[in-house]
Amino acid sequence: MSEAATKFTKDGSPVESLETLQTLLWTGFKTQLNQTTTVDSTERFAAIFRSLLPTIIDFAPPESSPRILEAMQKWTEAATSAASAFCNNRDAYHASPDASPHLGKVSRQMYKFVREDLNVPFLRSSQLRHKHDTSVNGITSKHQNGDLEGSREEQSGLTTGELATTIYEAIREGRLCEPVMNCLAEMENSV
Repeated sequence: MSEAATKFTKDGSPVESLETLQTLLWTGFKTQLNQTTTVDSTERFAAIFRSLLPTIIDFAPPESSPRILEAMQKWTEAATSAASAFCNNRDAYHASPDASPHLGKVSRQMYKFVREDLNVPFLRSSQLRHKHDTSVNGITSKHQNGDLEGSREEQSGLTTGELATTIYEAIREGRLCEPVMNCLAEMENSV
């Protein structure tokens, strides 16, 4: 992006124009990324990059018209690389999902309670079982008398509703009180 963008700067100040263009593209990219969460990754990134083409065109001086097509083609092709990087990062996270390094002290305690104490796993949609299914990838879920049995791997066949029920029951039974009180104490100690 940088090489193509520097060819199309205005007013003899390529650094300032490039920084402005990069800011506009990044802001537009993040906005579109948030608005297209339900779209398949390959289509998603292609659509996002296409939606940002007018921003590039707006920064192109009139005398650059022959070169603008080449720059737009390169920009659109970059969508494939962006989609690939996104999928690689997502898959790496799914292989070892742990959000705790990205959370504050208080949030980390609640996260730990849900993931470890309640044994509610991080799920991909491919791991979820629909209400009428009996298993996912040959793994049968177990839910008897409100108690979840088995390891995280065995629980990957649960429905979203069953996992929400696990959290609801912990709240109803008062098991959430201790982690909440620990969070409040942690907040009080940090002030």
